[in-house]
Formats: sequence, structure tokens, C-alpha cells
Amino acid sequence: MNTIKFTIYADMDPEMIIAIISGFPFHSFVELEHGVEAYIAENECSEGFIQGIDSFLLEHQMSYMVDVIKFENWNKKWEENFESVVVEDFCCIRADFHKPPTEVKFDLIINPKMAFGTGHHETTRIVISLMRTIDFMGKQVLDFGTGTGVLAILAEKSGALRILAIDNDPLATENAHENLKTNHCVSTEIKTGSIEELSKEEIFDIIIANINLNVLTASVEAIKGRIKPQGLLILSGVMQIHRDLLLQTYQQAGFEIHQLLEEGDWIGVKCIFQG
Repeated sequence: MNTIKFTIYADMDPEMIIAIISGFPFHSFVELEHGVEAYIAENECSEGFIQGIDSFLLEHQMSYMVDVIKFENWNKKWEENFESVVVEDFCCIRADFHKPPTEVKFDLIINPKMAFGTGHHETTRIVISLMRTIDFMGKQVLDFGTGTGVLAILAEKSGALRILAIDNDPLATENAHENLKTNHCVSTEIKTGSIEELSKEEIFDIIIANINLNVLTASVEAIKGRIKPQGLLILSGVMQIHRDLLLQTYQQAGFEIHQLLEEGDWIGVKCIFQG
């Protein structure tokens, strides 16, 4: 499937542009000197979406250009530019053509294709740092918005008993399946769909959700209904300017904030469910 790239220009910081357009279903962004590149799957770029984003950007005095990125070109670009990422001595995220690391606890092989989650984005590194503080041994884990599957793979390597990794993008779950196989994972199940579609009998010790503000606020009740009392929740994919809204939403739902990390313009939080 092709990807549609919107190159958006405005007289403001790229972080602010991303914040303003975060209500649209773009799956990733690249900051430019005078704007941002915003990416959306071709099947989500309907005529209604085009009309809506056109009116929205015009209202906010932003100009834009649209390009179609062929699927095979995206993969080639990743392979040419994807560098391994090392998170202290905890883990290394690399492609299969990189040399194995020698001084990290966990070695994760991720061939990303079009899915999100390579360790290059601040939010993935924030979540990994938060995961480092958790004892996964024998735990049931939900990775909500799994992307490449990198966080599910790390949870399994950290000793989780069972991991369910879900994503509403079939291209992401296909990529996650491939990465699970590459990393010899046997305790992780992949499903295409949303958290609301999960059986209410599915209850987890730990939930990891690195998505975006809109999904996290809309899914708070679904997350609350699928985590055990005193269960651990990691949230990220939210910019610092939306910090108070995120924290207030989850505190009102019965979660106690135990740790907050920041990197660049992004935050991640670790919570405990008091229900």
C-alpha cells in the first residue's frame, strides 16, 4: 500500500504544527526547518479527509503539498538510512544487516518497513526507559498500538509470560509478525484491531500504549477496563504541551502517576491503577 506525504508549511515551530494537526489520522511526522512532513496510509486518505485537511490548513494559514510514496521506495529508504539505536546498556534496536552489539542486555532486530517503532523517535526511547524500571517476569502484557512490535518483543525478552500486541493497521501487524519471528518470540500474539474490540475477559498486569493524545484520551475507559487493580500502565506519544490534559484524564480514571520522563518535546508516564 502506498503512503501519502503532506508537506505542510507555516510560520511557526514544527512542534506546534504537529500539535495543531494531531487530530487528523497521520501516523508519523518528520520535522523540517519551516514545516513538517505528515504521513498517512493511502486507504485513509479519502476525499472527505482531503476536503477536511484542506479547509483546516487554510483556516490556520498553512500551505501544503501532497506526494505519493510508493511502498517499495519507502522500504528502500529505510534500509539505506536506518541506523541502530542503543538505549544505554539496556537494549539495542537494529536492523538485521547491522552488526550485533556486545555490551547491552537485550538485542532487538527490527526491520521496520512502514510501521512505527524503531527507537529513533523520542517516545519509543522514553517507553523503553520506563520499561527498564518494571519487573516483567511472569506478567500478562498488552502492547496497544504495537507498530513494529518492538515493545512487545522487549517485554517478552524481559520475562513476560504472555504478550498480546494489537494495532488497527494490518500493515503494522504484518510487520510485527515478521519481527517476532526474527527475534524468536514464542509468547507474543499479534491481533489487528482496537482495544475496544478485545474481550472484557482479557485483563493484563501491564499495558503499554505509545500512540497519540487523541487515541489515549478516547481509550481511557477501555484501558481502565482491561488492567488489573494495581496494574502498571505506560503511556507515551504525547507532546509536553498536552501533558496536563493526559495526566488529568488518567488521574480522573483512577490512575496514580508514579514516573514522568521527557525527551525533546515528548513525554511518557508510568501509572498504577488504583481500582
